[in-house]
Amino acid sequence: MISRLKLLKRFKIDKVKRYLSKFIEESFFFVVVPKDMGFYKGIKVSRDFSSLEFLDGIEGAQLKGKDVYLVLNVTNYLYDVINVVLPVYNEEVLKFKLKQQVEGIGFFEGGYEIFYKVLGREDKTYQVAYLALPQKEVRKAKQDILKVGAKLKGMSHIMFTSFSFCKVEGTTLVVSPFDDVVWYLLGNEKGLLYALYQEVDEFLGLNEAEVNDNIARVKEFAFRTYQEEVQKICILSSKPLIEGFELESCFGLKMPNKDWIDFAGLLGILFVDDELNFLPAQELVTSNIVEFVKKASVYLLLLSVIWTGAGVFLKWQASVTESRIKDSLSKVEAYVHGVTSYFPPGEVQRVNELISEEQKILRLPRFYEFLIWCARKLPYGTKFKTISVKLKKDGGYSVSGSLIFPAKPGEFASVSSKILKRLSEALTLEQKQLEYTGSKQEGEIKFKGTLYEVP
Repeated sequence: MISRLKLLKRFKIDKVKRYLSKFIEESFFFVVVPKDMGFYKGIKVSRDFSSLEFLDGIEGAQLKGKDVYLVLNVTNYLYDVINVVLPVYNEEVLKFKLKQQVEGIGFFEGGYEIFYKVLGREDKTYQVAYLALPQKEVRKAKQDILKVGAKLKGMSHIMFTSFSFCKVEGTTLVVSPFDDVVWYLLGNEKGLLYALYQEVDEFLGLNEAEVNDNIARVKEFAFRTYQEEVQKICILSSKPLIEGFELESCFGLKMPNKDWIDFAGLLGILFVDDELNFLPAQELVTSNIVEFVKKASVYLLLLSVIWTGAGVFLKWQASVTESRIKDSLSKVEAYVHGVTSYFPPGEVQRVNELISEEQKILRLPRFYEFLIWCARKLPYGTKFKTISVKLKKDGGYSVSGSLIFPAKPGEFASVSSKILKRLSEALTLEQKQLEYTGSKQEGEIKFKGTLYEVP
């Protein structure tokens, strides 16, 4: 018969266990895609991969305290593979050149984030794949998931997660349908080379003829750009979208259930390269340290109830932790020393100068924003006849050109006055000349000024 004292002790221990269980690692995790109004769509997966549950309409509050991987299904993107020449490899210089590339294309009106991976190198030429996404969407997705108290373990784009899940052999095409988008992803063992997407009609559903057309389109791109034939096609769908497709050859691991294939594009976040994880490395390290401290404190509290020798354990744990920290610091110091000693004399100064120039350029307004502003603000029918832009030493743009605009007799003065007033909102006007051609009923303003900031 169990004594009253033993029962009381057991009750206390069980009570502590129940109270602390919410801090101890749960047996499952979530992989989710942001939807509208603070909701998410995704999967709940057991850590031993014995079960998977698809969930539509997950509220943010349901993810509080849970381990969550975030996958973006953003179609407003810029993806490309380019060659970059670097006399000496340096991350900051490479980022600067990628920003120049994106700015030159002028794809984004606002800010953007760049994520990249070096696929290969030949002498001083680096093959770099980069993805640019709207900064606003990336930051909002991350902030929203952290606001609800979720433990964010990883973040990437579905093109990377889908491609990473597949067993790539030679030139491979991955077709990944998820939600209302189908992704066509071309790559090889080095990484992703090309990404194309197809929107799915909400009412008509997936059109198999369009799938085959897009597959043919990507094959043609592979041959034209890389002189490569597509050797393998992987389709992340339990439905047979093309004839002769062998599902089993696609994956490097056995799927517990055929239906899991539909969510392989989400599960792939577990295999994404570190370079393509959108969480900064230091943020992941900090998160893991916080989690370690939380879990360690919970286990130690539990041990203090059932084990009187906790003091011995703590002393040992502290010595091990101190040893690991010292080892990590010595590795970091050795790495920093190795990187800095790799630069030839004077190279560090040149790199710093390049970074300084980059910062000056990034502070400048984007000139295409000025053109967009003119299209929105100037009277209807106003067009640029000529325009010239030069970068000034003080950090602004010297802008000169001429504008033509329709004006009936008697309207020239008022219309030209309105245009000049608008221009002066953006430019510091230094010269202006007005002309009117009665036969064409057309006015012209020749101007010169400085642009420092787009209103």
